[in-house]
Amino acid sequence: MSEAIILRRLFRDWLSLTMEYAEGAPDIRAVYVLASSERIGTNGTMFANAYFDQRGTVLAPDDVEGASVTSNRVGEMQRILLDHLEAAESDFARSGLQPPTEYRVFYEPSTGRTDVQLARENKYIGNDELSPRHGIRYWLGDRAPKNI
Repeated sequence: MSEAIILRRLFRDWLSLTMEYAEGAPDIRAVYVLASSERIGTNGTMFANAYFDQRGTVLAPDDVEGASVTSNRVGEMQRILLDHLEAAESDFARSGLQPPTEYRVFYEPSTGRTDVQLARENKYIGNDELSPRHGIRYWLGDRAPKNI
């Protein structure tokens, strides 16, 4: 399987999931999915989360107004994002391909415009000053949610 096919499937699954999560929320202008496949910490934890531009403000998933937001639902969305990432990594391994280490996916629902940035070097392993949990800040700067 080619890298393009694996990535296309991954992004399709992520965007479908995030739009389902945001169902009922008014004025969602954009979705940002950030994921890191670097195995951080003693248990080798990966990271994935979605953020939503609602009315011009980028929010963490538990702050989206109008969506059915509960801690269980947020956790379930994050778990499924990671499940999709792990499936893609398995596809990469079976295909003999090196997976990216970080994924930044921007999606604009009104136009269907999608922009993807992939990193291939480790940013977080061995760097006590950076964390994938704060990756949205590194990506969006002042536009990132304030509570991250």
